[in-house]
Amino acid sequence: MFFEQQQFWMSLVNDRPGWEDERVLIETVPAEFRDFGTPPGWPATKALNYLVNNVDALRAAHGALETGRPLDYDLLNNILSEGFLRLVDWGGLPEIRARREARERAGERIDTLQAVSRKAGLNPGTVYIRNTVERAFFYFAQYVDYRFSDDAYPDASPGMFQVKECLWTGCERLFVRTARSLLYCTDDCARSDL
Repeated sequence: MFFEQQQFWMSLVNDRPGWEDERVLIETVPAEFRDFGTPPGWPATKALNYLVNNVDALRAAHGALETGRPLDYDLLNNILSEGFLRLVDWGGLPEIRARREARERAGERIDTLQAVSRKAGLNPGTVYIRNTVERAFFYFAQYVDYRFSDDAYPDASPGMFQVKECLWTGCERLFVRTARSLLYCTDDCARSDL
């Protein structure tokens, strides 16, 4: 499990409050994937509702996980069953090195094990939204596995990280908390609580 993977689903959950306006939400979809009109597939409204509803479900699942409440395994497994995992063939060693270096320059890591959607014949918008949701749930499932392996669960053992909600009342952002980090997502939130 890698931090960048956890950041993927956390970013979706953190961005969710700004998605009340459909124009703002559609702008979260890269321009090359905004085609929801070429059938088959979902129209934009259905695809965006699918995204919002599943990100809300991720937040609820995270809340249950961190408080030791039971997870809705049926919901989580339903989304996970829609996608599939694949290893990407980046080519030989020179191509792998080039890809890794390009990703490092972008502040990311090479992602060889990917969660992808069954996308044959679907419009680009539907494919993008489904890939996004399935990838987020795959990474969250890795986090669930990580958390359950901690002897101190639902707390965190020393040396283990935990995704927590900022403690400031005016902030609901998720952030990675370690034994050395504060209980707030930023210094501004910490100062606001004084």
